[in-house]
Amino acid sequence: MGIKIRIRRVIVHLVTTCGGIRTEESTGLHISENPEQNKEVMKLAELLRSKKELLLIQGQNGMTPPESKLSLYEYVEKQSRLKRESIIYKCLPYLDRFGGRHIRLIDITPGWFEDFLERIKKDSGLKSAHTQEKYCCLVRQCLKKSRA
Repeated sequence: MGIKIRIRRVIVHLVTTCGGIRTEESTGLHISENPEQNKEVMKLAELLRSKKELLLIQGQNGMTPPESKLSLYEYVEKQSRLKRESIIYKCLPYLDRFGGRHIRLIDITPGWFEDFLERIKKDSGLKSAHTQEKYCCLVRQCLKKSRA
């Protein structure tokens, strides 16, 4: 188990290895030609790495962060209040219809999310494929933010 900082081209990534599974995600930080700025970027990357490692260790030892005790519906509702300009609140009826009120953030698996994608495409009554995809992307963004 561990998290390492990796630079690909000019973007800083965090590489997580846990239980033989390796995942890589972008931090959104960029390396420049300025060495002083790069020192600050690497300090920030190290902070992100240590925060993520702490959350990983807490999860393995059964200590869950308070946010993970929220249901998916509650978390999305909270995010919609924080971002007034976002249309995330339009996803709430679909989350409610597909069991989002009863599943905690910590219990969401890739399988559940795939099932949600299938259901929203079949059962939601949304005529536009673009709208369906937008709602799925918004829920995916909330899930990623909840785990960060």
